[in-house]
Amino acid sequence: MFDYKDLNLILPYLVLMPIIDLVNHDFRGKAYFFEDESGSDRFLAIKRSVPVPGNENESFARYGVYDAFDTWRSYGFIDESASFVSSVAATLYLLGLATISLGSSLKPRALKDLPPSVGDLQLYIPQVFARRGSHTEIASLAIPGPQAPRALRRALHFLIMEMSAGRANRRDLVLRAEEQIIAANRAYYRDLLAFPHGLSPTNPQHEPIRDNFIRVCDLQLARIEGYVAVAQG
Repeated sequence: MFDYKDLNLILPYLVLMPIIDLVNHDFRGKAYFFEDESGSDRFLAIKRSVPVPGNENESFARYGVYDAFDTWRSYGFIDESASFVSSVAATLYLLGLATISLGSSLKPRALKDLPPSVGDLQLYIPQVFARRGSHTEIASLAIPGPQAPRALRRALHFLIMEMSAGRANRRDLVLRAEEQIIAANRAYYRDLLAFPHGLSPTNPQHEPIRDNFIRVCDLQLARIEGYVAVAQG
């Protein structure tokens, strides 16, 4: 089901998407969007995705900005094509200057709201939900893979400069924020792994669920450690 927002109506209403529901998800696929043409009805559109190695004859959709844990939790499969990790909710403390609260899901800022200097960082710069004094609440941040090794630090620098322009152009604040993000996510997935390893399902049908839970947590931790290794290098 999808919330369709008619330009002439105040409230959205649910509609079915029978074609997109038949298309498999891959993060390298294209997201669906509303196509608006002057003088015509609105319609839902999706661009053709780039060929995926090993599946060149299949077209994919991107259901949303999800990492491997999100797709396992929401759809029941592990999307290994998403090379980033969506950070868990956390509060970042910037040495008495400010605090930043991260939400639990990725909601990138619209490209039109970003300056050209960070236009290539749209996935990594989150929406701002609230600003109260020195405290800012934002959507989640993405811990990138090797395809964008500096994206998180650049996004953090941009966010900190937004909050304290002229006072916070300091690398130590960026590194401190990054350190807290990594620590929070390591702790989260290590805590999760402490549970399924001790489980012995009596129903054989539950074993694949446990095994996939362990696999996705291991995958998330591996990607976090991969980011740390590349960022430090």
